[in-house]
Amino acid sequence: MYDRKYPDGRLVKARFKDGVKEFITYAISQDIVKRKGGIRCPCVKCMCGSIGSQEDVFYHLEKFGFMNDYYVWTHHGERVSTNINTEFDVNTDTSGAQGECVNFGRMQEMVGDALGVNMSYEGGNKEEIIPNDKALKFYAMMEEVNKPLFEGASDSKLSMCARLLADKSNWNVPEDCLEFFSKMMLDATPVKDNLPTSYYDAKRLVSKLGLQVKKIDCCVQGCILFYDNEFGTNDGALEECKFCNAPRYQVRNSDHFNAMHPDFAKDPRNVRLGLCSDGFTPYIQASATPYSCWPIIVTPYNLPPDTCMTKPYMFLSCIIPGPSNPTNGIDVYLQPLIDDLKRLWIGELTYDIARKENFTMRAALMWTINGFPAYGMLSGWSTHGKLACPHCMNHTKSFTLKKGGKASWFDCHRRFLPANHQFRRKKNLFKKDTIKTDGPPPKITSYDVFDKVSGLCKFPDVGKRIRYDGYGESHNWTKRSIFWDLPYWKDNLLRHNLDVMHIEKNFCDNILHTVMDVPGKTKDNEKARCDLSLFCKRPEIELKLLPNGKYLKPKAVYTLTSDEAKSVCQWLKELRIPDGYSSKLASKFSPGFFDSMEHVSVHLAYEAMLGGPVQYRWMYPFERFMVFRPSGRPSGAQKEYWMNDAEMQSATVHVMINCSEVGPYL
Repeated sequence: MYDRKYPDGRLVKARFKDGVKEFITYAISQDIVKRKGGIRCPCVKCMCGSIGSQEDVFYHLEKFGFMNDYYVWTHHGERVSTNINTEFDVNTDTSGAQGECVNFGRMQEMVGDALGVNMSYEGGNKEEIIPNDKALKFYAMMEEVNKPLFEGASDSKLSMCARLLADKSNWNVPEDCLEFFSKMMLDATPVKDNLPTSYYDAKRLVSKLGLQVKKIDCCVQGCILFYDNEFGTNDGALEECKFCNAPRYQVRNSDHFNAMHPDFAKDPRNVRLGLCSDGFTPYIQASATPYSCWPIIVTPYNLPPDTCMTKPYMFLSCIIPGPSNPTNGIDVYLQPLIDDLKRLWIGELTYDIARKENFTMRAALMWTINGFPAYGMLSGWSTHGKLACPHCMNHTKSFTLKKGGKASWFDCHRRFLPANHQFRRKKNLFKKDTIKTDGPPPKITSYDVFDKVSGLCKFPDVGKRIRYDGYGESHNWTKRSIFWDLPYWKDNLLRHNLDVMHIEKNFCDNILHTVMDVPGKTKDNEKARCDLSLFCKRPEIELKLLPNGKYLKPKAVYTLTSDEAKSVCQWLKELRIPDGYSSKLASKFSPGFFDSMEHVSVHLAYEAMLGGPVQYRWMYPFERFMVFRPSGRPSGAQKEYWMNDAEMQSATVHVMINCSEVGPYL
C-alpha cells in the first residue's frame, strides 16, 4: 500500500490504484464509516482527521499516499489481532478555534510517545506474544483516549481535556473559570458520561501523558546530589552533605514531630488538630457592663485545602463563661478537653468505612491559634511588659520609655539584618550614637522551654496566680501551662502561633492613626516627642519651648495634612511595601510607635518556616465562625430565608457530624 509510484516519481502505479479501490470498498462496508456518512481520509495530509466522499479520498490517496504505519485500518473498522479495541474516532480538523491549539486528534501519537510504545503494527505469521505490563497500560489508556464523547462526536474525552488545559495556559484562565466551563458543558450536553467533570478531572487524565519526574535533593551549597545509582554512587540515604555537613532537610514542626513519633506518623488516618480561643461578645450589649465569653474551637487538618478550616469542620468543644477574661484561670476550663486529647493520643477504636475495617485512630494537637493576649493565657508566658515577646524572651533589647511609661521595641530589629547590612552601621539614623554588631536572639527550643516550666505550678493545682521571683526582669512566666500535660507537647517546635490577622490589623491601625494624627490614637503624641530627644537625634521634630512656657509640637514628615488625609484611601491602594520595611520604619517614627505588635512581626518568617502556610495558622476562619451580626433586638417577627446549594450542603455536613445518632458510625 506504500508502493505508490514508479522509480521516476511521476506516475502512480496501477496496482496502487487498485489497492485504493479495494480499501474504499472495504471501508464503506463498515458500520463506523456508515455512521459517519463518509470515509476518514488516511492520506499523509489528512491523517484520518477529515471525512470525505469516496472520490475525495481516492484523489487524496492517489496524490499524497497513505499516512505512515497505517497497516491496520483501525479508523475504518479493522481490529488488531490482540482483540484490544484501538478504534480512534477523534476529528483533528485544525480549522477555526481548534486550529489555534495543538492537533488534539493525534492523541495516539502523544500517548505512544509518553509511554515509549511503538504504535506500528508489523503483519506476518509470527507467533503472537502476550503484551507486557507497559504495553497493557498503553492499550488501556488508548481505550480511554479513543472513546468518543458521545455517538458521532469528533472529540474524545482526552482531547477535550487537553484542549481545556491548553486554553488555561494560552489565555491565563483561572481554575475557577475552567471549573465553570466544565459544568456549563455538562449542563448543555445530554450525554455527560465522558466529559471532564472538573479542572481536577481534566488535569488528572492529561497528566497520564506526562513523562516520569524524579526529584533529587541537592546540597544547599551545591556540593553533592543525594541519590544512588548502579555505578557506585550511594548518597541517597545521607541526612547531611558529606563535604560541608549542611543539613539535607529544613526542620519543620510536622517533620520533627513525625521523626519523634514514627508510629503516629506512619498511619495517615491519625488526626492532626489545631485549637483556637478568643473572646466573643454573643449579643448586643444591653447595659454598660461588658460581657464576653471564650469559645474553644478544635479543627482537624487531615482535610483537602478547600475544606480545611471551614465552618463544617470547626468543632465547638467548650465555652468558657463570662463576663470577663479568664486570664490564667483558663486552664481550669480546659481540663476536660486536655483529658480527651490524652485519650485520643492513646487511641480510640474507629471504623474505616473506606477499607471496611476497625482501627485505632489517634489524634495529636499541633498548636494553638489565638490573639496576643490569649497567647499569654494559653502558653503561660505573659505578653505584657518589656519581656512580652515569647521568641526573644529574656534576650530582648526592649526598654521602658521614661515619659511614656510603656515598653518599646525601638531599634530592636537591626540585629535581625545581615551582618554586612548598611543600616547596622548607621550611628544616628535610629537610636543615637548606636551601631549594631550583635546578631538575633538565640532560638529557644521546646525542650529548653519544658525545662524552664517544669518547676512551675499549674493553675488548677493552686487555684491562683503565683508571682515567681524575677518576673518582669529575667522572665515572664506566670504558670506551667496545662498543655504540657500532653505527653507529646514538648515535641512540637511551634506550640502557639503568633496570629497574623491581629498583628497586621494592629500594625495597620498604628500606622494609619499615626500618619493621620488621629487624636487619642496616634503613637506620635506629646509623651512620645518628649522621649524622642532622649533616644534619637531628630531635632527637627522635637518639642519646641515657646516664650509663653508652652510647647510646640512640630509637624512630622510622615503626618498627613487635612487634604492628604482625604486622599489616604488612594494612597493605601497604591502602597507597596519594600524589603526591610521594619528597619526603615524605625528611621522615621518615634520610639513610642514600636510596641509589641510592631516587634513580633519580625518572628513571623521563622514561624512560617516551622508551621508552613499561614492560612492554616491564623484567626480569620475562626473569626468568621464566631461572627454574629443581629439586625436589631429580637422580635416575634419571622423572616423566611432559602439556602443555596452550597449553604445547604454545609448545613447538612455540620448537622451530620454533630448528630449523636450518627456519631457511632463516624
